[in-house]
Amino acid sequence: MKAWRGKLEIMAPFDAPRGAWLQIGTGEDADFTQVLASKGTTLKVGTVRWYHRAWWKLQELPGVTVRALRRGLCAMARHRVTRDALAEPDAPWRCGRTVGRTIYRQAGAGPSDDDVLIGMMDTPELAAEACAGHNAMLEARLA
Repeated sequence: MKAWRGKLEIMAPFDAPRGAWLQIGTGEDADFTQVLASKGTTLKVGTVRWYHRAWWKLQELPGVTVRALRRGLCAMARHRVTRDALAEPDAPWRCGRTVGRTIYRQAGAGPSDDDVLIGMMDTPELAAEACAGHNAMLEARLA
């Protein structure tokens, strides 16, 4: 039995479900393969692996679940960009120390390595303007 891989052209459009088994030929000469994808009269066939099934499951999830999964993976990898960056609205913002395009939420009185990254702007001038606007609004609210 030969393992079929690649693309097959069929006579009529057939919406085969992913992972379905196809029999090619009849009798003792029959070969079997699995459908990876179908589009019109073309079937992409091969062996379905675990990562195919995982990708198909992820594609079925609603967008909210995918965003939550992404946030969880970022937190697991200790990535510093999270929605927790905006959790303290009364904290002042500052620009990055090197290029000046990044915006951080200050954790203490001055710049430190513990400041949480909020985002990045296109130019240092835009970042400085955003930080100044946020800090001015913060001072006006607290005054």
